[in-house]
Amino acid sequence: MIKVTKEENKLLRWVHVQCAFVAMRSDEKFRNFYERIKQREGFQKAIVATARKLLTVIYAAEG
Repeated sequence: MIKVTKEENKLLRWVHVQCAFVAMRSDEKFRNFYERIKQREGFQKAIVATARKLLTVIYAAEG
């Protein structure tokens, strides 16, 4: 399982969140996912959830 936690390297976590912002702006599926989570949980949890989803997609594509 892929996790984005506060125990993770701070720079790496920042990069994950920045990549999630880019994915959210450029891909409709990520944008819809982000908006759905944002309505329920708020901005912070939504962007971290989007970052985790992006990492999961990358990991699945790699293997």
